[in-house]
Amino acid sequence: MNDNEKETLVKDVSPFEAFCLVLKTYLDSFEQKEIGTSLIQTLEENGYTPYQYQLDAVKQALAIIENNNGVIVADVVGLGKTIVACAIAKQLKKRGIVICPPGLIGDRNRKAGWKKYTEEFGLHDWEVRSLGDLEGTLEYVNKIKDVEVVIVDEAHGFRNQDTKNYELLKNICRNKQVILLTATPFNNRPGDILSLLKLFITPKKSSITLESNLVDQFKGFKGVFDRLGYIKKHWNSSDSNKRTKAQNYYKALFEEDKVDLKKVAARARY
Repeated sequence: MNDNEKETLVKDVSPFEAFCLVLKTYLDSFEQKEIGTSLIQTLEENGYTPYQYQLDAVKQALAIIENNNGVIVADVVGLGKTIVACAIAKQLKKRGIVICPPGLIGDRNRKAGWKKYTEEFGLHDWEVRSLGDLEGTLEYVNKIKDVEVVIVDEAHGFRNQDTKNYELLKNICRNKQVILLTATPFNNRPGDILSLLKLFITPKKSSITLESNLVDQFKGFKGVFDRLGYIKKHWNSSDSNKRTKAQNYYKALFEEDKVDLKKVAARARY
């Protein structure tokens, strides 16, 4: 670990900084863009109930896209991420593409899958592409110059930045407005979220948090998260070296000697 990472891990956050971050997050949650009555009409005409929580999600997502050039829609399964994404796309009034698993593309008659949804929401000039053909999609985007929006369904498949598919998707999303859909944005470690954010933000010049350099922040998150994992795994190890190391990590993080796994779990969730 280099000195910068150590510095990030032990950096004190003042009460005032913590207050500012909480206040910023609270105020940002109220920032919403207005939506037209035509959207509600479109929902009703296609048999969808215009639920208020979905309309609020669309309003908030539009504001986030305006500020950050993209958004992650991370509702749990069953809350209608697809509907929300199509509604956002309709409000953006731009040409775009949907990238999704092959089984969700839909049929030629647009009676199922994403082809059905794009038809219902009047996204007639949108293309639905398979996650299995990112090279072809990149060629298409480079050829059709007026593609300005990218929707990625099941975006959690791109948490690993060290893959060819991630690089292809990053090139597809470059200079576009990006809507990522996933019920599980964070699976293994905090860096999963950074991978998704990097598809539409500049991580070293971000206004998402008070500290603009998200890369440094996530290094700090990773350091703490890895230590918590080590404590959980080795706190009672038969290997005295591992046990001592785990206990030292615990004392540094919690300033107490007796390991409390409930506190470890709570910090990991935080």
